[in-house]
Amino acid sequence: MQNARPDLHEYGTVIRTAKNEPVLAVGRGTVVSATRSADNMFTIVLQSGAYTAIYNHVAKVLKTQGSPVEAGEAIAMTDGDHDLVFELWNAGQFVNFEEVIAW
Repeated sequence: MQNARPDLHEYGTVIRTAKNEPVLAVGRGTVVSATRSADNMFTIVLQSGAYTAIYNHVAKVLKTQGSPVEAGEAIAMTDGDHDLVFELWNAGQFVNFEEVIAW
């Protein structure tokens, strides 16, 4: 895992994944968007109260825009060729997810 570097304006934490690993929701919430990105992968945005979780470089989307999700529920799948990049924001401010998420 490569940690975010907000001092360098790098807000995503890179998480190495294997092929066909489920990407799990970090909290209960609603999928705000699930869009294809320029690299032909997907970005999923999950709203959970004041928190916004962003999952970049997922291969297959399991939940569509407007879908409610529970914490720990699979929302996407990885492809093993791209690293998952995860960001967490609270009211527009970057959050170090390791300070608020219990693994």
